Amino acid sequence: MKKVILAIILILLIPSVDFAQANYRVSIIPDSIKENAGSVIRFKEVVLTVNSRSHAVLKEKTAISILHESHRPLSYFKEIYDEFTKISEIKIVIYDKDGKKAKTVPKRDILDATAFIQGALFADIRQKIYHPDYYKYPFTIEYSFTKTFDG
Repeated sequence: MKKVILAIILILLIPSVDFAQANYRVSIIPDSIKENAGSVIRFKEVVLTVNSRSHAVLKEKTAISILHESHRPLSYFKEIYDEFTKISEIKIVIYDKDGKKAKTVPKRDILDATAFIQGALFADIRQKIYHPDYYKYPFTIEYSFTKTFDG
């Protein structure tokens, strides 16, 4: 009997991923902020770890609520990299107005393309791009990635 009670307590104490997710309900944004806003940055975290003179790791996590279609471009994910940088661990999740997960973006939907830099005759610069295919406003997009610098 003690083992059953202990097991139940442990199950209740183990946090679930769903319970740990941030609250992105648009209704909790104060009206005074939403009044003249087309979008609201809900969360932004950037951590840069410099391991040596030639190696650093940047981890970024951002969440933006898009309140109006006119601010849709702010939901686009675009990160540039080159031969000295690597982008990995890209995670993009879209939440509806009630903060419920509407879509987890698969890696295959994130485009890897050449980035044209004006004035450069030749440069091996690329970019990871994602434009959401979600059109029910308002919504929140959360993305995170790791960028490694070597060189």
